[in-house]
Amino acid sequence: MTPLRVNIITIVIVLALLGGFLFGLLFPGMNALHEQQAAVDEKLSEIARQQREVGEVGPAYEALTAVEKSVLAVKRRVPCTPEFGDFLNDLTRAVENTGVKNYQIQPLPDRRVDGENLPEAVQLAKGTGIVAVQLTVHADFESIFNVLARIDDLQRLVHIEKFKVEPASAGGPLRAQIEVHAYQFCNPAMQVCDHAHPNGPAAGGAA
Repeated sequence: MTPLRVNIITIVIVLALLGGFLFGLLFPGMNALHEQQAAVDEKLSEIARQQREVGEVGPAYEALTAVEKSVLAVKRRVPCTPEFGDFLNDLTRAVENTGVKNYQIQPLPDRRVDGENLPEAVQLAKGTGIVAVQLTVHADFESIFNVLARIDDLQRLVHIEKFKVEPASAGGPLRAQIEVHAYQFCNPAMQVCDHAHPNGPAAGGAA
C-alpha cells in the first residue's frame, strides 16, 4: 500500500470519527444545553411575573395592615368587654398624676346608648354599653381642671356626662363631682353587653 493511500485512509478515518463526534455527542449535547437554557429562561420569566404580582399586592397588603391597626386602636378605645378594672386603674392614675390625693370613685349602674334620639348617621351607636363612674375630687380650681384634662387624654374613649363644682367651706378645697362615661362595644346582632361592674367597689385617695 502506497503512502498516499495510507494518508487518504487516515484522513477518511479522522473525518469519520470527527463526524461521529459532532453528530453523536456535540450536536445532542448542544440541543440539551439549549433546552436547559430555555427551561432556565422560563423559570426566570415565572419568577419575574411572580415578583410583579407581589409588587402589585404590596400596596394592598400595606393598606390592609393599616386598616387592621386602626381596628385594633378602635378596639382599645371601645373594647368588646367592660374591662372595668383597667378603666378604674387608668382613671385613678390620671387623677393621682395631677397631685390630687383626696378623691373618690364610685361605680354607677350600667346603661346603654338609647337610639331613639340619635341622628340617622350615628344609629350604629345604638345599644353601645356605657361604663359609668362618679368621680368626686376635693381640690383647688387648677387641680380640678388638670384632672379633667387627664381624663380627656385616657386611651379609653370617655365622655364627661356631668360636671358640678360646689363652693369650698371656710379655708377648705372645692368639691367637684364628675360623672365619667366609658364605652363598650355591644354585638348588634346579639344586643347583649357583658356586665361592666355588677357590684364594683369604689376607689379613692385619702379622705
